[in-house]
Amino acid sequence: EGLEWPAGWVPGREYAKPLVLTNKSDSAMRLRYRLPDSKYFSMAFPEEIFLLPGLTHTLVVTFRPVHLESYDDAVQFSNERGTFYIPIRAHVPSAAAVVPETLDFGFCPVDETAVRTFPISNRGQLPITFEWSYDGPFRLSPASGAMPPGSSVTITARFTPSDATVCVVRCVCTIPEDRAHVMTLEGIGKYPFLASDYEAINFGRVLVGATARAEFRLSNQSPVSARYFISQRERDAARTVSL
Repeated sequence: EGLEWPAGWVPGREYAKPLVLTNKSDSAMRLRYRLPDSKYFSMAFPEEIFLLPGLTHTLVVTFRPVHLESYDDAVQFSNERGTFYIPIRAHVPSAAAVVPETLDFGFCPVDETAVRTFPISNRGQLPITFEWSYDGPFRLSPASGAMPPGSSVTITARFTPSDATVCVVRCVCTIPEDRAHVMTLEGIGKYPFLASDYEAINFGRVLVGATARAEFRLSNQSPVSARYFISQRERDAARTVSL
């Protein structure tokens, strides 16, 4: 798989790693190698390596960075069977934000608000900042912020449809240290529909001073929740009916 120097090294210093070669074949092997092309990686002067089956040989690769930048090279090995390469790399600190690609609210009653939450994370080695931009009946909070390495922030998303329609919005999370992440928000506005099992209630004749009661059932025949409030009409001045 090669040798890698992860982020954390400092220009002007020297870093060494062992490169271990193992002969896993059933016969002896002679290997030759060529020094890396880059002057920032160095090894001992190439000599032929003789390996019996099952034995190992260790080479030392020294990394001497000058600038804080990525380095990428390889060590070429060859024998009677062909040529192969062992990559050697050095990485610099980087930003790596993780933002979901979609968030689906499903059905939501018109003029009411559905709430969802989701995380965004910083899996890199650098602190990052973020800022959301979007349109439509959606709201995200916090709309901007900062995240140190290895942290995450919980975003609260709100969907308030003003009409019975399908809403699909592409919002952008701009992270200057990384890149712009596009997230799709989806939701469907629906009008609730309540129905009663009676169109009218007739109490018939009721004696003065007596109380008559009747029950009726309300059912929600829509795919969204429905809020309701029952009130007596103003023209019922006598107030002989209570709900």
